[in-house]
Formats: sequence, structure tokens, C-alpha cells
Amino acid sequence: MTAPLPIAAIVGAERPTGAVLDLWKFDASRFRVNHIKAPDTKLPWCHNHPWEFCWGLILNGGYTHEYHDGDGVCKTATFRPGDVNFMLHSRYHRILELEPDTYTLFFWGPDVPRKRLEYWRDGVSVPWSELSAATSNR
Repeated sequence: MTAPLPIAAIVGAERPTGAVLDLWKFDASRFRVNHIKAPDTKLPWCHNHPWEFCWGLILNGGYTHEYHDGDGVCKTATFRPGDVNFMLHSRYHRILELEPDTYTLFFWGPDVPRKRLEYWRDGVSVPWSELSAATSNR
């Protein structure tokens, strides 16, 4: 017997980190359900988001998060079902360890003007597009 199909169709695509697949994405409302498929270890640096703030409610599974607030001092926190992970634009982060079948309800606020996804590399914030071009030429 095969597993049942999800209630809603999968939409969107993988995020730039390659770790998240959007399910049930509603951009007008600024929320989505994410299935986190892998830790954020594709690149060795923490990233931020281009919104003033965002938060994720852990629905299933869980993860251990590495983060810092632009000061380079890394901390970790573990999130389980029912926990909320709140982040401002200035928080650089990545998922180090992931529980199987991790799903989050993810909300985000207004865009930060002229900002895109950035990585914290060697004490400097570098746009994802610049890292992407540099790492694809290796």
C-alpha cells in the first residue's frame, strides 16, 4: 500500500539553501507551511532573511539552530513541536541538526528595502547572489 498524497499540492521550489520545500505557500498572507528536508550545511555560513522579522512555529520534528546577531558570537538553540523561533533581519542563522519529518508554519513581515538573502562570511554580510556565483565556479 502506498502512502496517501498530501491534502494540498506542493508549490514553490527549494530555497537557496537547498534545505526547504514550500508546501501551501500563500505569499499574499506572508505565511507558508515548510517541509524542512535537510540541515543548512550546503554552505558553511549562517544566513539571514530579507524581511524585518520572521518566525516559525514547529509543527512536527524539530531542529537545532546555530545563530548570531551580526556579532559573530555563535549560539545554539533547539526547537521542538510547539516552539516558536523568532528572528529579526539582523539574525544570521542556520539549521545544524534536523529531526525527521520536520514541518513549520512560517510567517514573515515586511521586506527590508533593497535587501536580499545574505550570508555572514568572514565577518562580512555577503549577498547570496555573489556567493552563489563564486561557489558555482569552483
